[in-house]
Amino acid sequence: INLGITGIPAQEIVQSERTTSISRDHVMAKLDPVDLSQTLSPRILVQLALNAVQNLEAKDPGSNDRSPVDPQKSMMLTLLGYCYASGIYGSQQMAQATRHDPMANYICARAYPNEKAIRQFRRSCRPLIKNCLISILQQAWALRCQQNGLDPEVRDNLAEGWSRQIEKSAQGRLEVATFA
Repeated sequence: INLGITGIPAQEIVQSERTTSISRDHVMAKLDPVDLSQTLSPRILVQLALNAVQNLEAKDPGSNDRSPVDPQKSMMLTLLGYCYASGIYGSQQMAQATRHDPMANYICARAYPNEKAIRQFRRSCRPLIKNCLISILQQAWALRCQQNGLDPEVRDNLAEGWSRQIEKSAQGRLEVATFA
């Protein structure tokens, strides 16, 4: 079985859990490409972003507000989640993607946010964006495990490490976006 991302056989990953021949961080880093569109189709990435936003109910973390979902906020959150997962970090590049990337265009439904609107949203909703990105990365990891027939027991043994790696990856993507 090959996880289809880096060519590391699943049995080597299992062995890395039992021995120190391959560090867990090394395996985790190899399985988390910066651009998920290298390993997952753009349509799947959009679906993961939509699922993440739906799961977060487009509200701030920790908020007890159960008011109706703001469609504009949901669209922006889906767009940023999709773009970060695809390796697009700059506000200008995101604004351009809404016009030139069919999936980003689909997310925006022809309501193209400009780079100023994207920048403002990123600054005001950073914790929510991080939670959305974590959800996307978790879904992507689970999907890759399922697609490649990774034994559930092996997956569960790796889950704790993956959880930490996903959090680091989401934080790293947000930091990259800060400088893009």
